[in-house]
Amino acid sequence: MKKRRVFIAIVLVFSFVISGCVSAVELSEKESSIIADYSSYVMIKHSRYRDNYLYSKTELQDLKEEISEKPEKETEEKPEYIPEEKSDVPSDTKETTENLANTDKPLNVHKEYVKHSDALGISGVDISYDGYEVKEAYVLDYFALNAAKGNNLIIMKFVIKNNTNENLDIDISKISPEYIVTVNNSSSIKAMSTILLNDLSSYKTSLAGRESKNVVLIFEAAASILSSVDSIDLAVKVNGNSSYIEL
Repeated sequence: MKKRRVFIAIVLVFSFVISGCVSAVELSEKESSIIADYSSYVMIKHSRYRDNYLYSKTELQDLKEEISEKPEKETEEKPEYIPEEKSDVPSDTKETTENLANTDKPLNVHKEYVKHSDALGISGVDISYDGYEVKEAYVLDYFALNAAKGNNLIIMKFVIKNNTNENLDIDISKISPEYIVTVNNSSSIKAMSTILLNDLSSYKTSLAGRESKNVVLIFEAAASILSSVDSIDLAVKVNGNSSYIEL
């Protein structure tokens, strides 16, 4: 009888709330909990999928015991297979181009240079070098890239031009080139990954016939390294093949 009274009370409260017969009904935390629990019970009871996810206490206990009795499978660690990269770069230049980390060692090796577009495998365009700047920050209307304390940025500028009369879609991000600049034949620096819209290493655009656009590559190094720049060499690695770029 007591359970029936509780049930009737719950139904009445629900009826008032849903029908809007009262402006507001304040429930205690315990009453809210009772309504929520009973609502869940009613929904599950009348669901046609009830048998798929309801277990009795005995079934739950059996399930727990079954899981606890199963031994954990030991997984065999297989050695990771690392494919050998092939390179079309002459062996006397591999010492420089395969080492894409900063170094202070002189790089006195013979270098063969190729056109920038050829190194990237892009046809119909020309990518010409347009000089460099050393700054503490690279500032655009919508973005500013600052060097860390004690560092400077070397900003290499390029012009990418459509050599055809047709529209060309360019997406260098799909190529994922890795650029490295060598300053004064002694310090090699990787290009920064940026969100700049004109970052050459991830550049994506459409070029009308004979149209050209300005792009950049940005590198960061200690200010002492970039205080006096006498020479610059640029290399790029694409699909495991490294090349020096004509500047």
